[in-house]
Amino acid sequence: MKQENMTNKPFCLKILGLLPMLILFAQPSSAQVETDTLEDGTIIKIPPPVPVYNAFFAELGGTGGLYSLNYDRILIKYEKIKITARAGYAFMPYTGDLTQNFIAENNYLFGKAKKFIEAGLGINYYRASFYKVGETPMFTFESDQFIYAFRLGYRFQNMDAEGFFFRAALTPFCARSYNYADPLHPILEEKRKLYFWAGIALGVGF
Repeated sequence: MKQENMTNKPFCLKILGLLPMLILFAQPSSAQVETDTLEDGTIIKIPPPVPVYNAFFAELGGTGGLYSLNYDRILIKYEKIKITARAGYAFMPYTGDLTQNFIAENNYLFGKAKKFIEAGLGINYYRASFYKVGETPMFTFESDQFIYAFRLGYRFQNMDAEGFFFRAALTPFCARSYNYADPLHPILEEKRKLYFWAGIALGVGF
């Protein structure tokens, strides 16, 4: 029993769809070749640092709700601006229900070297299955909705070498809440609410 009409895509979803989320077609920026001169006058080329475009991280809070496991890819890299795409997943079994979160996010990084201001939009496809607990457990109700999240925070990531990845941000989100008047058949409210939220993540860039 689905609670939300998926055909009427909100404005936020349309905007996110226009952002560069195609990882396979991302073109990395070219690196300049540096040279050095030895004592005998020989000029040698210094290999450029291997650029880092990927990251794997676990986030506590954030767009995924309570937690999420994520992959992040730098799609476009300029000197002061980077554009990234993220995909994530979270699975949470409770006593009375089972939830899954499928996350997509697009972010802009502003800064140089390793330290960046990060801003972007994200979508969390939230799917919940409620079930009766007893001698014969059974699923009694299923629900899903799109949750829209915003991100403004800080990211630490070395763009020229593998290593430590860190991000922390405010991640407020718009979502519909559940009415548990009937615990076995919660009702998904029609009106969306804005919730304050935040997240912190640790991982590795590669």
